[in-house]
Amino acid sequence: MEYAKDGSVRQFLTKRQNRLVPLKLAIRQALVVARGMACVHGLEFIHQDLKSDNLLINFYQTKDC
Repeated sequence: MEYAKDGSVRQFLTKRQNRLVPLKLAIRQALVVARGMACVHGLEFIHQDLKSDNLLINFYQTKDC
């Protein structure tokens, strides 16, 4: 697995201290996660533990683990 220097989505949100995430960023990241999960499901795998702790960020690109 690649190193994700920016931590998890949960860590990112905690660091923001309840400040809103810009809408464009939130939509872009949601689409990245949805595309990734579609790919995984297309390979007939099921993640079973998709949560903000398991979504890693590297330069604002989300990685599922």
